[in-house]
Amino acid sequence: MVDDTSFSADGLTSISGGRGRVGGRVRVRRSRTIFPTIFGAVVIASVISSGLFRLAVADPSVMGLVWAGLAAVAVVGVVFPVLSLGFMRTRVIDAPVNLFVGQLSTVELELSGRASGLRMRCGRSPMFVLDLTSPATVRLPLQIAQRGAFDHIPVEVSTDAPFSILTVSERRILPLRRQMLVGPVPTPGIAALGQITGEDSDHPAVGHAMTGDTVRSVRPYVSGDAMHMVHWPSSARVGSLVVRELEPPETQGVAVVLRLSGDNGDPMVEEAVSLAAGIGANSLDRAARLVLCMNTDDGPLRHEVADRIDLQRRLALAVPGPPAGPPKGWPVQMVASSATGSRTTGSPRVGSDGTGTFRG
Repeated sequence: MVDDTSFSADGLTSISGGRGRVGGRVRVRRSRTIFPTIFGAVVIASVISSGLFRLAVADPSVMGLVWAGLAAVAVVGVVFPVLSLGFMRTRVIDAPVNLFVGQLSTVELELSGRASGLRMRCGRSPMFVLDLTSPATVRLPLQIAQRGAFDHIPVEVSTDAPFSILTVSERRILPLRRQMLVGPVPTPGIAALGQITGEDSDHPAVGHAMTGDTVRSVRPYVSGDAMHMVHWPSSARVGSLVVRELEPPETQGVAVVLRLSGDNGDPMVEEAVSLAAGIGANSLDRAARLVLCMNTDDGPLRHEVADRIDLQRRLALAVPGPPAGPPKGWPVQMVASSATGSRTTGSPRVGSDGTGTFRG
């Protein structure tokens, strides 16, 4: 699907619309508009009027030379910008892969062919890059106003060189080399963490030491034990070195189940996704494990999130529909969109089937 463009609130480029995957060769799509400049309209009108109305002059040959000069300027001014844009090629050579909604970035383009006096922008942004020539490599400002996955980018290029007679403007839809994933801006939220039970409980939460954090007992010292684990009061009492044995830490975590209803891009849907991002970020900041359950274009997805970048990339792909179920033995926190806004149910009590029950 080709992505459309619109103005964002701050006037910079925004890209909204569909999803897709980069695959195969995608042809650049173009749409062209042509309109005369004010100076061009005057020149063309002068050429036409001079040809239609033979003005009485002392030397007709001089008038003929003037008319021929104006006609040549008009022809070159009309033909040159049309041909220069027609033969100029644009190709994306570098673009960001991971972005937040509203994050300002740049996209790098390669221009080939002969053209001059170019003005370029990404989408319908008011931020033009002026006076470009081709061939060249240029960077255009880029800002995405809607969450999603994008495989195309719209670029507008125009020129009126060399005589500013005619302005030719083209909107080109360029394929990206890699899919661009735009995640939501997180809305602050608190993760309802709990202890993970079952088969996953033997994996410690990220950031916790494997040795545990509470003392279970003491035992005689053996070669290789860390000296900071020596329990000196007990060693003094028994007359030999003893070390502390620690309980393994509880594995804390949460399965965030994102249930979206409506259409992708609706404010309530995006609010729910942003809230899920905030809850997930809070879980990761507290060194807990996080599983994200949601729906994508490829169907329900359940994925254990490694870090904030992974969280944003996954949420960029979220679409309305039934999410995947949470893993067995995990605390569950539901985030859902509705007509009254996003809501979350927390304080989970995990059931034996792993789906969890909720208290308010």
